[in-house]
Amino acid sequence: MTTVAKDARPVKPRPRKPLPPVSGKCRWLIEPIPVADFETGVLSINGVEYTVTVGPERAGARLTKAGTTTVYHVDLVGGGCDCADSQYREERQSQGGCKHRKALVAALAALPRQKHHACNHCQCHVEGPGLCDRCRAVEEEHAGYHEACEMEAAGLIDGPADADW
Repeated sequence: MTTVAKDARPVKPRPRKPLPPVSGKCRWLIEPIPVADFETGVLSINGVEYTVTVGPERAGARLTKAGTTTVYHVDLVGGGCDCADSQYREERQSQGGCKHRKALVAALAALPRQKHHACNHCQCHVEGPGLCDRCRAVEEEHAGYHEACEMEAAGLIDGPADADW
């Protein structure tokens, strides 16, 4: 037979201690270099190496922990990360984020300011605004054809527009 105490007191949850903000050290082992429409480099966060892939406009990044399959996606604009610390501790958002986000923001801010441009068509890295050499060559090759099509559509020439392309 099971007995239950008559004066069972309700259990009060213990108050949690305030969560201390994250801190540490980060440094670029290999500074990010442009590859296609993103940048990639190697960053050390508290002595742990991560391969960093930063997306266009530096809006987000992917951190891959060296020697493992662990990958974290960091939102540099919205302030989130998909690591457990950021996902399960809501107070991290008011503190500037988890160690991955805070380290990445600090490391990117320490880089020299470089304006990166992407091709208007294929989004590969180019030195200045506009098209890459490959897309520019294709555009020039088709320029005569496009001009003839526009003239036909405007009624300036009769019949189908024929052009070598």
